[in-house]
Amino acid sequence: MIFDKLLDSLELNKQEFYIQFSSHPNYPSALAFSDTLNFMGVRNISYTLEKDFWEELPSEFITIYKNNFSLIKKKGNTYKVFSEKISVATKFELLQESTNFISIFEISENKYQKENNYSLLAYLILCVLIVYSYYSYPWFFTVYNIFSIVGLYLSLEIFKGKYSKSSPIIREICGDQSAGIDMNSCSKLINADKLNVFGLRLSDLCLIYFISLGILGIFPLQTEGILKYLSLFSLGIICYSAVIQLFIEKIFCKVCFIIITILLLQISLSLLYFGDIFSYENLLLSFLLFIIIATIVAFVNEKILENNELKTSNIKNLRFKKDYDIFKREIINNDRIVFQSKSSLFFGDINAPIQVSIISNPFCGYCKEAHEILEKLLNNYTGIALELRFNYSEDTATQELTNILNLFFSIYNQLGENECLRAIKYWFENRDYEKLQNEYIKCNMENNIEHFIIIGDEHNRKNINFTPILFFNGYRFPDKYDRSDIFYFIEELIEDTDFL
Repeated sequence: MIFDKLLDSLELNKQEFYIQFSSHPNYPSALAFSDTLNFMGVRNISYTLEKDFWEELPSEFITIYKNNFSLIKKKGNTYKVFSEKISVATKFELLQESTNFISIFEISENKYQKENNYSLLAYLILCVLIVYSYYSYPWFFTVYNIFSIVGLYLSLEIFKGKYSKSSPIIREICGDQSAGIDMNSCSKLINADKLNVFGLRLSDLCLIYFISLGILGIFPLQTEGILKYLSLFSLGIICYSAVIQLFIEKIFCKVCFIIITILLLQISLSLLYFGDIFSYENLLLSFLLFIIIATIVAFVNEKILENNELKTSNIKNLRFKKDYDIFKREIINNDRIVFQSKSSLFFGDINAPIQVSIISNPFCGYCKEAHEILEKLLNNYTGIALELRFNYSEDTATQELTNILNLFFSIYNQLGENECLRAIKYWFENRDYEKLQNEYIKCNMENNIEHFIIIGDEHNRKNINFTPILFFNGYRFPDKYDRSDIFYFIEELIEDTDFL
């Protein structure tokens, strides 16, 4: 299932989204889709809604259009649809082709931003070289290099398609790869390719060929003879591809046709304008260049295969790990702890169904992450309250620790919950008491150390000696899970009447 344009519009990392989505225990359901959006910072409410009430929807929403999760944006009397591609639908088409599934969303924080497109920099460099060759060499060298760059781009897209990575240009030219059984012609040819030269297939050799041409084309006066014979050598690639398309698979691949056309044009240019002279030194350097590029491509192939195997294994493990029933069994297997002493630092609704307690220490390195997680829970979910408890012992506490806790208490009482949370965040980012004190210099210091002593003594009696420790309704968060995994389960915890 592919919905690249939807993810582009929401500015989400596609690779991470597909991993999280496919590893959901209910994949590929609407619940899995909704939970994945929530996990990645796109807060959403999903439900079924009869078409009669769609007029009341906001201008942007998500639905299942033509069997794909799609972002819908209303534009006047038409609707722009973002799915595996961008299209426009009338109101009648939208209602006819959509299910009753609706998701209303807001982007609170994109936990995973879009991946950087480093290939853009490489193509920019190549374009600069094209401009350089235009002003430095005859026109036919420049045209030859332009063909090499176009061939390199298409070859790279085919190379990515070999590992099932989505390619917009391939989808636009050859059709939709997400159709399941009906793969596009390019995918069929990749699967039909049986060529194996030291582990390299035709798509690999094509990539190696155009990379080599691109580099050698930078110095055309020294390499024109080599480029000419390399172009003639490509006749073998053309014949091999034609045999597969015409006689084995009996299909026509538009992308392959474009590449073959590029190769034929380069052959024509080289025969008409390139000389035959080359030095053996340049020939040797070109051969070494080809070997180096082939080695790099083979290495990349091996690493991608290893990464895909790890990714597949990781998805299976994540699907097991995200199972709410397993998580619930793990958390309720821990003894339930009821604290007799209540903390003065309480955040959120005291009657919320999920009461979270954190045992913290200002000097604990791992507490920063735990506080960030809990702050996100408070900001993004209703039905959660937080009790902040500090491990404090009068016998071992330093004066600095005492001052920090008293300052937190003073800020909470005088400036409110939100400012106290900000002060705690500021502390963990700087870990400098003087800076914290200067930040809140107008806050009058109060003494509440007796309260912290009482809480610390109770922790000692219950053998709670380490930090951070999280409790949800008195149940200790399982050690088998990372603290950030709570985002997989928090909504189900809030709605689980048995747990509450």
